[in-house]
Amino acid sequence: MQNDAHKKYKGYQFETVGHSQGALLAHLLSDRSKNGYLFNPAYKKEQLRENEYVIRSSGDLVSKLSVPRKYLNAILYPSWSKEHYITIPAKTSNPIKEHEINILDRLDPERKIGRGAGFGKIPLKGYTININL
Repeated sequence: MQNDAHKKYKGYQFETVGHSQGALLAHLLSDRSKNGYLFNPAYKKEQLRENEYVIRSSGDLVSKLSVPRKYLNAILYPSWSKEHYITIPAKTSNPIKEHEINILDRLDPERKIGRGAGFGKIPLKGYTININL
């Protein structure tokens, strides 16, 4: 499906977004995307790309398992760690609540995440990812 979209919309830049297990799929597909946004991603020992941004809650157990590997990526890609790995402080001690997508409500609405795709603000089911221009 992604290949069909790239063929149909030649010259367009794509953004890949996924949550939890869907973040693994987003990771697999982000190699041809301008940015890949992985929310509370599940862990499969993946090597992260320079165009990927992990956003997770500090109280989420699913994505917590990936912290050591992702910090290794930070050593390999020093510029990656500061902007590409965003941890949102937990508000509850409930790991299920902290795994939900609504943790994005806690992000600073003025924070810019991603490499500039030239589209400005992108709505995402009630959330906005501010793209650097």
